[in-house]
Amino acid sequence: MYVALIETDQRLAERTGRGRSAASSAVGARNKQLDWRRSNVEIHIDGVIGEIAFCRYYGLFFDERVTPGGGRRPDVVDQYGNRIDVKAARRPHDRLMLYLPKPGENNYENIDIFVLTRLHRYPPFVEIVGWAYKTDLMRAENLQDVGYGPTYFLNENDPRFHKMIP
Repeated sequence: MYVALIETDQRLAERTGRGRSAASSAVGARNKQLDWRRSNVEIHIDGVIGEIAFCRYYGLFFDERVTPGGGRRPDVVDQYGNRIDVKAARRPHDRLMLYLPKPGENNYENIDIFVLTRLHRYPPFVEIVGWAYKTDLMRAENLQDVGYGPTYFLNENDPRFHKMIP
């Protein structure tokens, strides 16, 4: 499924992403990322773009709050009460990924489902790729270390990865 981004979406994403980045930096939080060429601001903006597209497609509320510690609450809650974390990727081969939390870090106890979105820049649109239950993503057999610490990965062709249903 594809969601086109209008100019208002892009402006909202930039404003909210910059605000979230500033709020996180103010309390010393930092994004874990595999692409070190990108700034925390870019990472936050991309995440917000994925959230906006997902919410618009499914008619859900987009939470544009700019408070630090946003990772400890879900990005979206659907009409069934599922707590959803939306992940945004830029590259076509990116997988659903999640760092293994260290003691004291966010352990995602407040998340039920992880959604993978893929951002396309020209023209600007978002592909809602699919989703996985937390219990299917956060399994020992999904752990890999590609040089940045233990990380859960789930490929699109894995039977536990569900394609989005329109």
